[in-house]
Amino acid sequence: MSRGREWVPEGLTGLQIVLLALTLGLNSAGAADRAPSEPRARLEPAPLLEFPSDPDCNSPCFWHAGQLYLFTSNQRPSRSVGPNLEGLGASVPSRFDDGAKKLRWIEAVYLRDDGLLLGLYHREEYLGECPEREYFTVPDIGVARSRDLGQTWTDLGIVLRDPGVRRSCDTPNKFFAGGVGDPSWAIDGKGGWAYIFFSSYTDPLSNQGIQIARVALADLEAPVGKVWRWTGKAWDAPGLGGQGKPVVPARVAWSNPKADAFWGPSVHWNTHLRCHVVLVNRTADANWTQEGVYVFFAGDLSRPETFTPPRRLHEGGSWYCQVIGDGLIHGTDSRAGQSARFFMKGKSRHRVVFERGAAGGATGQPASP
Repeated sequence: MSRGREWVPEGLTGLQIVLLALTLGLNSAGAADRAPSEPRARLEPAPLLEFPSDPDCNSPCFWHAGQLYLFTSNQRPSRSVGPNLEGLGASVPSRFDDGAKKLRWIEAVYLRDDGLLLGLYHREEYLGECPEREYFTVPDIGVARSRDLGQTWTDLGIVLRDPGVRRSCDTPNKFFAGGVGDPSWAIDGKGGWAYIFFSSYTDPLSNQGIQIARVALADLEAPVGKVWRWTGKAWDAPGLGGQGKPVVPARVAWSNPKADAFWGPSVHWNTHLRCHVVLVNRTADANWTQEGVYVFFAGDLSRPETFTPPRRLHEGGSWYCQVIGDGLIHGTDSRAGQSARFFMKGKSRHRVVFERGAAGGATGQPASP
């Protein structure tokens, strides 16, 4: 696969490539398999807007007492506060109260009505098996709790982990020998679930791509052992040690130098479309060259088989794609309207505009968060 272009098998004539693209929907811009009811997304230029500090993951936020709280993480989380996205103050480090020097990135947050803040984090440990590869590891995912709006955190434990990953120092994947990471969640308040979208890097190929798991909201303060992965027909694989089925599968494994895989989901509830929207990155190789940013739509979180295929929204670009909704609707990374700021790696040069499909745009009957 060449960088910045869709993959097609080698050795085909031009006509065969066109026919294959029409058959399989490989051309994300105007693919033939798009249903009339499927929503659409497009980008419009906007003045540059930047986060107060450079993030190394999704940057979640929430509103409280008229103030916007934004978390940016680079091995450890920091918090910025201000009256709106344009007026955020300087980033101030948050801390975990266990005192451990673990590397944890806060990538999603949920502020309950009682003021308790829950966070979803990506964790990495560098154990030194591969001394020539400083940032080579196997990530996992955990949940944390804060009683002071994210100034300090209590680690509630790891909830998603792939077992028995062999840390082969010669794997082509630049950063990971396997594992799970880059989480984002959608809170279904009516249904009583938190749906966790995450990246899966562990071989075999059939395991890799964007997976989804869920945990009951009632279990979030004691979540270990209570997260279940989607397996294609049911939520019946444990988060710890189970094997799920990707809702957006990789096409070439991360252990291949020519890796072609989706990763880094960011999900939000869209008030205009009345469905959830998921942005994902796509890699062009095992060195994590950014092929582009893609979007798909989830009309019913409980039925991942109904999600739409991913469509390319932006060619190339940077990692960590996400939206932040407008302040007028108390928009965040998890709530946006018809138009929202589109960010990559903490910088926004575009707004993303969503349009309903012919039948209203939603692909199911979603529960509003």
